[in-house]
Amino acid sequence: MIISISDRSLAMTYQLLKITVIISTAIILIMTILLNASSWTGFALGKDSIIPYNDGWFRSNILNNYEKHGLEILPAGWTFQIWIFVFAYQFLWISYSLSLIFRRTNDGFGYLFYHPDFMPLKLYLVFTVNMALDIGWLFTFDRELSVYSTIFMFGVAVSLYVCLAFSVNALQQHGIALFRIDHRLEVRLVRGLVQNGLATYSTWVTVNSVIDFGILLMTSFGVSSKDASTICLTLIGVELIALTVVDLTVLDRYTRYLMLPYFVRFFALAGIVHRVATVGGRNLVMAGIVLALTVIAFVAKGLTIIWRSQSDPEPLLRQKQQS
Repeated sequence: MIISISDRSLAMTYQLLKITVIISTAIILIMTILLNASSWTGFALGKDSIIPYNDGWFRSNILNNYEKHGLEILPAGWTFQIWIFVFAYQFLWISYSLSLIFRRTNDGFGYLFYHPDFMPLKLYLVFTVNMALDIGWLFTFDRELSVYSTIFMFGVAVSLYVCLAFSVNALQQHGIALFRIDHRLEVRLVRGLVQNGLATYSTWVTVNSVIDFGILLMTSFGVSSKDASTICLTLIGVELIALTVVDLTVLDRYTRYLMLPYFVRFFALAGIVHRVATVGGRNLVMAGIVLALTVIAFVAKGLTIIWRSQSDPEPLLRQKQQS
């Protein structure tokens, strides 16, 4: 088959564009991590050195801003340490993406960052939007702009689900090609690093979004802390049940090996129960019920993986071969 000069030029342009976007995404991620660390640790990066909040970009510690509103189901302080795990995971999969730039395919026809295109350009572009939304949330929440910060946080969650959908779809399209050129390891790495990383992040910020919504109900609509907390627990419980059912049935062949989101939900609910236990009342009962459902979902997911993997370890790729 003859490849025209224009086709080669277009392919080269795409490759250079994708390399630029991957590297840019890595740089923006580092900046985002530094900003998040600055907003949580009590110091902001100044012009010449590390300086106190009042002289820097942020006015207060993020956790202090959460605490001042008195939402009953605000997770215990130690729960928010999961941000370290979340961003470390994002750094891992972005580092993996950078490695693809330098790794040739076993068939000798190109590099893994574009051949096959199992890590699509749109994944990095939307993830960049996600980081911009996260930065927007940091500043609006710091300024106690509840409406805008809630919108930004929901935007962070939605953009992550979009990224996850792009990754799953790309692996469905190109997974069999990776098997064909003897790159089975990439399938495992995409699931283990990229998809579990994005799912971990999206699960945590989904809980965060509901917490922010609870604060919005209190500050903008005059809802009491108890009632706002009850509404939030209801939303978390409904989301847990709906996503678990869909994950174990409709989406099984796409998301079977995404286990970490269940751990994140358990971790978040454990933090909520720890906090609300000091208050008691109906929200403690509701939080306990949601935590119990989380444990059941976690066990069900684990057993489902073990059971279905015995006869159908690669449902996504097997379906692709049959199509």
